[in-house]
Amino acid sequence: MSSPYKFHKLEKEGYYSFVSKNGITYKCFFTQKVESSSDLLGLKLNSPVIFFNFNRENKESAVIYDRRIGFTIADILSQFFKKNPDAIISYICENGDYKAIKRQNHFEKWFSTHNESPKKTLIKAEIHDVIYAGAIMLVEHPEKKKVEKYFAKEIKKFNESDKSGEINIFE
Repeated sequence: MSSPYKFHKLEKEGYYSFVSKNGITYKCFFTQKVESSSDLLGLKLNSPVIFFNFNRENKESAVIYDRRIGFTIADILSQFFKKNPDAIISYICENGDYKAIKRQNHFEKWFSTHNESPKKTLIKAEIHDVIYAGAIMLVEHPEKKKVEKYFAKEIKKFNESDKSGEINIFE
């Protein structure tokens, strides 16, 4: 895949950066907690768990839908997995502005449209219309079933009390 927006990795700062056609600078962070480097939302794994964060610098700029952003994010994720095939990416959509569901939907759309080699699995969870989170790993990842079962078990706990959780798996 060739990214429509040229991105570059800023090693010292620890993120990838690119600028959209609207002049908005985007940053993609891959970070790992040292004290719990194999913990995915409370699940202990053998694989490294990397937290992914994506944000824009120019928050005062109006956001206009741009499909090339999804292509670029997908390319960055594919390059990450080519170098880190045993990793599991964890993400949480920020909801301070009550737009987490919109972010989750964009992420799912980008994923389903641009899931090229290496093939990845997206396991996403929605809880109480407040928390939108997920995990991404390669389709053949040895701990994929363990993660799927854990997410399903956790969602079941929420649903026993108020029926407000949902899990979806995309490949």
